[in-house]
Amino acid sequence: MRIFFGMACLHFLLAVATIGDTRFAAYMHTGFWFAKVVLLTGLLVGGAFLPLRGLLVFGEMCRWVAMLFLLFQVVALIDLAYSWNESWRSRDDELAGEWRWRGSILAVAFALYSVSLAGIALMFEYLAADGCALNTALLACTLVAAVGFTALSVSPVAEHGAILASAVVTAYVVYIAYSALASAPDVGCNPLIERC
Repeated sequence: MRIFFGMACLHFLLAVATIGDTRFAAYMHTGFWFAKVVLLTGLLVGGAFLPLRGLLVFGEMCRWVAMLFLLFQVVALIDLAYSWNESWRSRDDELAGEWRWRGSILAVAFALYSVSLAGIALMFEYLAADGCALNTALLACTLVAAVGFTALSVSPVAEHGAILASAVVTAYVVYIAYSALASAPDVGCNPLIERC
């Protein structure tokens, strides 16, 4: 936690220093390496002397900020998927009737859904053993969310819905579920720990 505190402080300071479109911000981003290393070293050494209570408050704050970061990632992925979908649909419209690009959208969406469903099935098989109710509940919620995303994206409710965006979000949610389950410390519910 102390090392993470030092790294977080350094990156926060660098983010503040690079705000704006100025020469200083650009040079701060690409230069001052000696100063950055000295600052990082100072923050890491200084973090060793912080009281545990302050680090626990920092850790709790990081949990909340992490949720905002995950939401930001989902929004960025949705934007990427919509841009991708729109780019391929505009190429399809230029071809006047050929399904080359529309077929590519469907093929990529099918591949993402296939990988996602295979991932959920494998996680149910290996990470949701008897007595692991939390893992089973998380995987069930992931599956329900994936079906919900898809149903919403193809329904008339979503005026600009896209199956590709839904498939990308589904794959991301399955990855986040795997990441959460694979980092669980319980050996009975996470056999991946034994392989590390």
